[in-house]
Amino acid sequence: MMFGLLISPTITQAQEISSEKVLIIQSGEEQQSMKEQKILEIILGQYDVTSETILDTMMTKEKIKSASAIIYLGIEKKQLSKELIEELNTFSGKFYAIGHNMEQIPRMSWLNLEGEVLIQHLVFSEKEQALPEERIIYKINVQLDEIQQVAMTTDGTRIPLIAKQANNYYFAAETLSNPFGTILAESFQSFFNKQPTGFVRYLRLEDIHPKVDAKQLREQAKFLKEKEIPYMVAVIPVYTNENGETIHFSDVPELVETLKYMQKNGASIVLHGYRHQYRESETGEGFEFWDVENDRPIYQKGSEKAKQRTDFATEKDYQQFINEGEAFERKYITAAIENGVAELVTQGIYPLAFEAPHYAMSQQGYEVVSRHFSTYIGRIQISDETYKSEYQPSNASRPAFLHGMTVYPETIGFVEQNNEQSLQLMKNQVTNLMNYQEAYISAFYHPYLGIDGLKDVVDILGEVDAPWLDLKAANNQVTTSTIKLSSEKGQIQVEKLLFERKHEKKEKMKRIVIYGIILVGIVGSVLVFIIRRKTS
Repeated sequence: MMFGLLISPTITQAQEISSEKVLIIQSGEEQQSMKEQKILEIILGQYDVTSETILDTMMTKEKIKSASAIIYLGIEKKQLSKELIEELNTFSGKFYAIGHNMEQIPRMSWLNLEGEVLIQHLVFSEKEQALPEERIIYKINVQLDEIQQVAMTTDGTRIPLIAKQANNYYFAAETLSNPFGTILAESFQSFFNKQPTGFVRYLRLEDIHPKVDAKQLREQAKFLKEKEIPYMVAVIPVYTNENGETIHFSDVPELVETLKYMQKNGASIVLHGYRHQYRESETGEGFEFWDVENDRPIYQKGSEKAKQRTDFATEKDYQQFINEGEAFERKYITAAIENGVAELVTQGIYPLAFEAPHYAMSQQGYEVVSRHFSTYIGRIQISDETYKSEYQPSNASRPAFLHGMTVYPETIGFVEQNNEQSLQLMKNQVTNLMNYQEAYISAFYHPYLGIDGLKDVVDILGEVDAPWLDLKAANNQVTTSTIKLSSEKGQIQVEKLLFERKHEKKEKMKRIVIYGIILVGIVGSVLVFIIRRKTS
């Protein structure tokens, strides 16, 4: 990862035409610094900017001159070079500094740093929002008219979190993990001179696989149709379990008809993996694109014993295994997407976006998905170190490491079975997000929990005065080796290439065999009946 950052700077293109060229100068080379960089990329992906990230040691005068704005990301405490200090101080454009090393930059001397302090709350007018845990920020002393955002210390003292003077901004936190990332994203409205777009709601029905109860799903679809709510349906084409049971949608025509009904009446289909499992777990429970038992990317077949570093005599041999594993992962994800899209389209179901099971996927995985989908749904894994490292922006975003994909984030969670507090937690998150000027208020729901729980979620989302996201109304592109799908203004275009015919032929042959067996059974029964009558 470090090699990639040094050799090939990150380019973020939020729109094809951009009015801002942002240079991110980063101090910090550890894994945590890379996570913070990813979060910043996601935040910037919400804006009409093109950005490039470089390490502070790689700064050049040419890079500085080409930028209309600079963001300094001080993740690591260190001594900055004299050249960097001089270039930052003489830069005439907008400047946003985050975290450490401000005392070394003369243009930020107005901050009056007074050490570090623990905070417990954010303050919005007269409202307070508790942080998930205590956070460390720099204590700064500035004039009141320079303060953009206030925090509250453990003893109840209010101190600045974001401050500005002229075209210089400062964010006093040492991490961008939420809710700090959401606060920074809102601060960028002023920095980039952008008007807030308000709130957007979305609802997603999750884990719809071939063993789902079609009648229960139809009931919920009718309810959402009556409410005139557009929504998404995360679909898994194949159900399997540890006992070897395998069911495809072609085996459950009633469920297919229900999905078509949903697609016709407000639903947009999301491909939620192919089997939603990797080793021997049940579909919907297991991970598919992350080896959760070893907390690493998919390097081998699920049926194989996972190889570890101790299985190799040398580091060179182990690195060879990793290289081969990365090649395997690319083929594995590509096959899942190709098969998943083909099986759905053969049934008349048209996926417009992709969602990784449990939101778990490697950075290479996102690159593979981006070759096939323009739209991604949910939260984003920001490290290959662990699937537990994830982030969701407050708004739709197009970060660099999603390679052109737009992510529509899930922000308020879901109804958890046997957790009576989950609805209240969702309500609390809505309340927190409403402190901002724009955000997605988005949730998902598992239909097996029944119609009453769905109504509860709709009621929570109904408290927000905002439009619903209709994915079909957006411009989505899906491309495989055999199929092209696109949507715009509520219409879906389907183009089947010549090679796709094999899937249709397979389905036709399957139907012929089934109908043949039924016909043989009927004929056999009639012959037996006739023979018995003659013999009697």
